[in-house]
Amino acid sequence: MDAETEPGNSSVSDVSEHSPSASQMRWLWDFNMLSDDPDAHTKIVRIVRDWKRENITRRIQEKKETKRASQAQAAAEKAAREKAEAHAASERKRRIIDEAVKNPLQNLPLLLRLMNFYWDRERKFWFNTEHNISLFQNNPSPSPSEDEVLQEIGQNAWDCILEKRFFIAPSVLKKFKEKIEAEDRSSRFSSSLFDSDADDES
Repeated sequence: MDAETEPGNSSVSDVSEHSPSASQMRWLWDFNMLSDDPDAHTKIVRIVRDWKRENITRRIQEKKETKRASQAQAAAEKAAREKAEAHAASERKRRIIDEAVKNPLQNLPLLLRLMNFYWDRERKFWFNTEHNISLFQNNPSPSPSEDEVLQEIGQNAWDCILEKRFFIAPSVLKKFKEKIEAEDRSSRFSSSLFDSDADDES
């Protein structure tokens, strides 16, 4: 047995440790095949250039996909966060309204604002621009009694408030106001007729 094949010879292990891998062997084979070709250098340069281009394209695509995935995840997290915040805000509003209708006279300003009424600081009354309704012009008290409230807005509108039907309450209130105004006009007209009859008799 010669030195190259003896079990304890270190030269054998050195050769095995530095043996080329399968991909390296393929490269050496291709290189050897091209070495006899007069255009071998040009072809090798082209192969290396194409390989680099493919790697660059692949890395760019991977970065784009990673960025898209990151953006999609961020958008999903943002949507979930906004949904949770909106739900929490809705719950807070619901609790506030529930507490307000338990003491409606004490919380009347809040309930009127929920009906889209605004406080006119100069003229000292509540006003709804959509329905052109003013409240408490003749009674600017900051804490009206229940009788004063019912006289001002009517029982039906007050029931809507207590039932938290704030969207339809202004329409119900407007009908009540129109009815009161019609009755007032009718009363004034009747009074004027009586006054005319009295003048004729005199």
